[in-house]
Amino acid sequence: MDLSRKRLDYCLLAPDGEQIEAGATPPDADGLRGFARGVETRHGPA
Repeated sequence: MDLSRKRLDYCLLAPDGEQIEAGATPPDADGLRGFARGVETRHGPA
């Protein structure tokens, strides 16, 4: 993760190191909550 005041860039990796997803989200509470929900919806719970 790369956190700045304007956005949080992320890169999700599989256990074998393969990139699963990359993107950006707002670094506020709503953006982070939406990011976590989206990851769980698309990839299952961690």
